[in-house]
Amino acid sequence: HLSVTIRRAEGLRGTPEGVVACLRVTKPGRFNSDEPSFIETKACSGVNPVFDQTLSFTTPEIRRESEDDHILQIVLWNNEGIDREKDLKTFLGEIMLSLKALSDWDAIPVDQQFDLRQVNFATAPAPTGKLFVELKYQLHRTRKERETRVREKLSASVIRSATQAAA
Repeated sequence: HLSVTIRRAEGLRGTPEGVVACLRVTKPGRFNSDEPSFIETKACSGVNPVFDQTLSFTTPEIRRESEDDHILQIVLWNNEGIDREKDLKTFLGEIMLSLKALSDWDAIPVDQQFDLRQVNFATAPAPTGKLFVELKYQLHRTRKERETRVREKLSASVIRSATQAAA
């Protein structure tokens, strides 16, 4: 299960009257296919839009040691219209994240800011700005497995902090 909270975006290119965030979870290399995967859209207005909206996806079980992977793709568009083929000027930027990487943080919310990039839309104008999101990826583990994993993460964090303080 993957929960994505889009907090806000800042410093977007141009002066969009509104911004649409499209989220999808798919296999690598499938971004331009007609396969719908999981697609959700949320609209928000303003130059520095504040979304504060959460979307949840039922995802395949992807662990760090898995051979398979899936990618979370978040694309921001100016809501003048979304037409990937004909009107790339509405593209504002994207981020792409591996679920394998998120599996290390099983059931622990991660607040993160990302620079908007241009991976799949090379002919669009270069994006600017940042996207602020909270991610929570929960593997299909038992409660005991999750509690042990959280204790391990917290112990490692405490040890790192103590080591840095001593240095």
